[in-house]
Amino acid sequence: MSKKMKAAVYVNKGKVVVKEVPIPQIGQAEALIKVECAGICGTDLTIMSGNLPRVRPPLIMGHELSGEIVEMGGGETGLKVGDKVTVRPLLSCGKCYACQMGWDHVCQYLRLLGIDVDGAFAEYVKAPLETIHKLPEGVSLDLAALTEPLAVAQHVITVSNLKIGDKVAVIGAGPIGVLVALMAKRGGASKIIVSEVNEYRLELARTLGFTVIDVNKVDPVSRVLELTNGIGVDVVYEVSGTAEATLQMVDMVRIRGEIILVGVHEKLDPMNFTRATFKELVLRGSRVYTKIDYSRAIELLIPERDNLRSLISHRFGLEKASKGLDLVRQRGKAMKILLKP
Repeated sequence: MSKKMKAAVYVNKGKVVVKEVPIPQIGQAEALIKVECAGICGTDLTIMSGNLPRVRPPLIMGHELSGEIVEMGGGETGLKVGDKVTVRPLLSCGKCYACQMGWDHVCQYLRLLGIDVDGAFAEYVKAPLETIHKLPEGVSLDLAALTEPLAVAQHVITVSNLKIGDKVAVIGAGPIGVLVALMAKRGGASKIIVSEVNEYRLELARTLGFTVIDVNKVDPVSRVLELTNGIGVDVVYEVSGTAEATLQMVDMVRIRGEIILVGVHEKLDPMNFTRATFKELVLRGSRVYTKIDYSRAIELLIPERDNLRSLISHRFGLEKASKGLDLVRQRGKAMKILLKP
């Protein structure tokens, strides 16, 4: 094996360069994975914009991936060279209060592959053995690269109090929003309303069977109330991370309903706290996923394969990483974009 590999390296604000870098050297409890697919995420755009201060370039981004183990350190894990795998990219400290309580996904010092250490926009990536999940037979490696966002959606539904027959609204129809809607359907929601500004994404949500609201044409709060006989939905999943959504969500949800905050707001956005208080609303955050969520997401790759395929809009070679990032940033006719080193 050559000692060099190609990687898309974030070098400074707005700039990614594809170049040769050393192949990662693994330690005792790590494995080297030949990357098959890596998904571009909204977090990668935040890094590119320079709005994630903890990131220190040069950095190889990419935390959504699938591939094959080509080298292993020691340790009995049930894994072996040649296994097709995906990676749960969370790096927890194991010592803080959250970790000691078993909540390592909200570790006080949580780090992520592709954000705090080099990730998967490369021919090879290394990962701790404990974070590597073997894929079932028959799972497409393209779809396996969607395990991470699917696990995010799985966790969102797990932390909510969704009940069979509930009506829900999802604000934002990007990849995470659509996956949340799909998981809400699996969770028993009887009506799923998806609001969005992007026509391409609205059409995808419509073809998947969801009731859609084009917020460019219709007031989303009025439409949600119309669709629920003036009551509001039982649960709102706020996935967009926009200021408009924080105002809308309180009025969309029924009295004593629940709001799950999924989208990351990059600034302090307004919310009607008086309305939330008077309606006795429950607000809950949802961050990444647990190990169980990840395992469940892997189990869903085959039964949800047709829906997951519909989310993949583009596949590019590593040399077109910048083009892929630009397409996601422009939010035109694009959903999940995969890089294939």
